[in-house]
Amino acid sequence: MAEREWSRSVRDLVLCADGFGGDVTGGYSGPLFWVTTLSDSGPGSLREGAVIHGSRWILFNVSGTICLSNPIGIASNKTIDGRGQRVVISCNGLHIRNGAKNIIINNLILWRGGEDGIQLKYGAQRVWINHVTIGRWGDGAIDVTRGSTDVTISRSLFHHHNKVMLVGSQTDAEEDKDYPVNLHVSIHSNWFAGTVQRHPRVVAGLVHVYNNVFQHWGLYGVGSTCHAQIALESNIFLAGRSLSGARIFDRLDWPGSYGRTRSAGDLLIDGAHLHEYNPDHVFNPQDYYNYSAAEATADLMIDVASIAGWRSVNLSSKIGKRC
Repeated sequence: MAEREWSRSVRDLVLCADGFGGDVTGGYSGPLFWVTTLSDSGPGSLREGAVIHGSRWILFNVSGTICLSNPIGIASNKTIDGRGQRVVISCNGLHIRNGAKNIIINNLILWRGGEDGIQLKYGAQRVWINHVTIGRWGDGAIDVTRGSTDVTISRSLFHHHNKVMLVGSQTDAEEDKDYPVNLHVSIHSNWFAGTVQRHPRVVAGLVHVYNNVFQHWGLYGVGSTCHAQIALESNIFLAGRSLSGARIFDRLDWPGSYGRTRSAGDLLIDGAHLHEYNPDHVFNPQDYYNYSAAEATADLMIDVASIAGWRSVNLSSKIGKRC
């Protein structure tokens, strides 16, 4: 296959972007950047490609672990695409901050480090995180706060982790006390395996959670407080020691500040239960984008298990639209 046709085939990944992050193109319009070393920095490193100005579609021709001495601040218009290799990010995570936008993170493993695995903060926009396997970070696995918006987190595997995902912060809620706050996040087709809490916990924003599998959470599944609006749809909640698939929280400093939660078509197994609150005042995802949610059945569980997280992909031939 001609190199130009192959490159276009790799970039067809953008056709899979959906949800609130559906308009992302990442580094589609820029040249390929090949990571040729597992070093923290320097020529051919992931850091070099991620921070450079302009569009880049970043691929790897090495497998192994990259132990970052400090987080990588990803610049706008980047795709970090781990297909074709098995790349583990460790020690420190990936930051998308200070208005950085139009970023794709695809098919990576993020394992064991300080603070957040992936952090979106201070106005990050148009971000798609897909096929990530992540666990054992010091704080959040993926956190989306401080005005970050238009984000989709899909087809990922979360395991061996405590505080999985925070959407919004008290500061976000305080900056806009009227619904809705401008944090828009879609979370779909992910598997949460034995993680503890925050799948996600939403303090502010509009969050669409659909076609996920929540298995044996430790404290609770989905948490809602302050200015949250959570639309739960066709998820599977498989209870373990905790039965609380979704719950609401009252902040001690904001009495009565419960978030809003609606459940539609969710499957509750082994005693799992959900707590809706003010469901008639939760946003409708179809007012924002087109999507199709599968019915929450055993078939969905099989499908999510087969796609969630990092996967081995052969880049030596035309791959086309493989989501």
